[in-house]
Amino acid sequence: MNNTIKLLISSAIILLLPLSLLHGFELDSINRFSINTMLPLEETSDGSSVQFDWLLSVNANLMQSKVLSLDAEAVHSSRLSSVWQQDDSDQDLQNDLYRYWLRASTARTELRVGLQRINFGSARLIRPLQWFDKLDPLDLLEHTEGAKAGLAKAYFPNNSTLWLWAILSDGKPKGNEWIGSTKDKLDYGLRYEFPLWSAETGLSLNHRPITLAATGKRTTESRLALDIRYDTFAGLWLESSANYAPELDSRWSLQSVIGADYTLGLGNGLYVLAESGIKHSSDELSSLHSTELSSSVMMNYPLGLLDTIHYLAFANWDTHLQTHALVLRRSYDKLAIELRASYQNNSDSGKEKTFLGALINYTI
Repeated sequence: MNNTIKLLISSAIILLLPLSLLHGFELDSINRFSINTMLPLEETSDGSSVQFDWLLSVNANLMQSKVLSLDAEAVHSSRLSSVWQQDDSDQDLQNDLYRYWLRASTARTELRVGLQRINFGSARLIRPLQWFDKLDPLDLLEHTEGAKAGLAKAYFPNNSTLWLWAILSDGKPKGNEWIGSTKDKLDYGLRYEFPLWSAETGLSLNHRPITLAATGKRTTESRLALDIRYDTFAGLWLESSANYAPELDSRWSLQSVIGADYTLGLGNGLYVLAESGIKHSSDELSSLHSTELSSSVMMNYPLGLLDTIHYLAFANWDTHLQTHALVLRRSYDKLAIELRASYQNNSDSGKEKTFLGALINYTI
């Protein structure tokens, strides 16, 4: 964790606190406790695991005026995990800041600095625009590593929005990256969202330095993406991201997805979301060829006021990998309980994995 960024945010809060007391300082805290278990049914699979999490979120409304608003969030994570495999066991305890950021807002602009979540795009299952997060569509807790970043947004009268960001890399891959950005260097980029006829459209650009592990050579990667969503009788969307890295084996790559969602009038209402994606790569832009074709479907059905059943299926038609997941969730105001089952099969290798799991989450 970069101590400089933490020091800057902490110093800013300390300096602004006396001023905020004159403008209606407000403080709120939320505690979230969860227990997550996973049990593999095959002896050759990964070990059984149990994980205890405590997230303490503190939100501060530092200042509210007609011109400027200041707010901040800090989330501390305490995690105890245990893994058992045959006659061996391993325990790990982690304490860390999960989120911390400071935001200044006006009527049409905002600037947020710190460890934060950055994600955009309409696709939920196969995501070409999964640049900075690792969100799981079935994860009730929406857990994902944050980015140490500065993010500015400007909102215009024509309902368009401009994003600008700079992200400090920790050297680990983010989102759908295979190679992490060079440690302690900056990714920087922009996104422009605007209405196009009746569709919501976005153009995104990101540039980052990377270091090749095999040779230690430093190079760059640039990404340019287009996403369009159109809501008519159903929700329809298209996302496409083109990558260029001059020193990689395949300098050019392109990932695209089309998707749709619709709620069928069956019983209490069956929600269906489907996406199909394709990847291309090549040394030359003019000779891109298909390397991967995949499809995914997610369905949600409310069994009643408290219970919902979720189903997710994913298939990679080139690697012959299939994944199926089933989740039964009961939700109260503060308590949520899940029972999960997942199955993965690779017909090429003949490997199968089956997992059973449970989650209990309580928020106060």
